[in-house]
Amino acid sequence: MLKESNGFTLVELIITVVVMSILAAVAYPSYVRFVKSGQAEQARAVINALVSAEKIARERGGSCVAGTPAGWVSISTGDGIYTVDSERIDTGEAPDFEFRITNVAADSCRVTARGTGGLFTSADTLVCDYDATANPRQAWSGNINDYI
Repeated sequence: MLKESNGFTLVELIITVVVMSILAAVAYPSYVRFVKSGQAEQARAVINALVSAEKIARERGGSCVAGTPAGWVSISTGDGIYTVDSERIDTGEAPDFEFRITNVAADSCRVTARGTGGLFTSADTLVCDYDATANPRQAWSGNINDYI
């Protein structure tokens, strides 16, 4: 007489673990890329807000101005931490990045984001050069562009 089985055999459990491992190995890189893409878009949105503020400052005063505070600034709460031309800018938030405005001239500026943690390191950057002369444009560069 055969005994009635109440569970899984060892072979069935091993096959299940192997199949789940393969699925995880395939899905994880896609998930990481998806998360990085979202964080990179947050950084791009903050940069766009800062460049827009520089455009307004240029229209008001005739030249771009460096935002305050100077240097690298974390923007994680969306509280308008940057002040450009005496106006607080609500930039949104990008908690894994620091931002700064440099190379300010009468008709141009550079806004840079660099990673501070999470999936991005300080070597990961996104740069927007704004030039208001003749043909106003924004030029994007940096290795984070791969995720946008």
